[in-house]
Amino acid sequence: MFARAALLLAPALLLTSPAGADPGSVTLGAKAPPVGTKYAEEKSSSFEMTVEADGKSIPVQMSEKQKKKVEVLATKGDAITKAKITYEIDQKSQKQGTVQGGGASKIEGKTYTLTAGATVEVAGASGPAPAAEAEVVRDREDHFGKPQKIARALAGRTFQLGKQVTLPGAEIGDAFGEDPKMALQALTLTYRGMEGKHAKFDLRMSMAGKQPGNDLKLEVAGKIVIEPTSGEPMDLAVEGTIKQGGKTKIDGKVKMSAHRTM
Repeated sequence: MFARAALLLAPALLLTSPAGADPGSVTLGAKAPPVGTKYAEEKSSSFEMTVEADGKSIPVQMSEKQKKKVEVLATKGDAITKAKITYEIDQKSQKQGTVQGGGASKIEGKTYTLTAGATVEVAGASGPAPAAEAEVVRDREDHFGKPQKIARALAGRTFQLGKQVTLPGAEIGDAFGEDPKMALQALTLTYRGMEGKHAKFDLRMSMAGKQPGNDLKLEVAGKIVIEPTSGEPMDLAVEGTIKQGGKTKIDGKVKMSAHRTM
């Protein structure tokens, strides 16, 4: 859930640079990639924590890895409404103490066509995908067919080169409302200029537990690189900490990354 919150941020930053604009600033917008766009995307996340409860201390490791190819087949507004997705790698693993589980999911190595609706339709080559596979696909693509809330929250904002801008959770927190357990506290972006055709930002984000008595805190920092014409993220690399006090204590490290090739 934490990985998604961070990775959802990436497509939000659609950068526009109209003719005659100051090269020392960038204004954000929001739109879906054009129909026919094809890209490959790799994502990974890892959590290494120590959990203390009932007088016991247990090391916990969790990791996710995904590599997929996407072809955009239809859009509406700033949302992709139909796409063909091939999951070349789709794996989750968890180790708690000496007990280890997880591995490749049911959708690894398979291709599906997704169509947005009240429930996202998931089809294979010969018809509707098996229910168990469709459930996994919907879990992985839980934002499919929906407007880019984060992009909308940031649209129209202008960032100056080297100037740090902190956006409080009260201002754009609704864009992160899909996570039932975590709420955005603050998002900080610093525009670092262009590298070839790509725009660079430093990124810092803090989140906290939503439920009463839950003082879970996640803080990450790193960099994001955006392709300005489409606004699609090309690289995301962040790392940080996850901590919780109270009866169940958590102390750990977090690392997340994403890379997209158009």
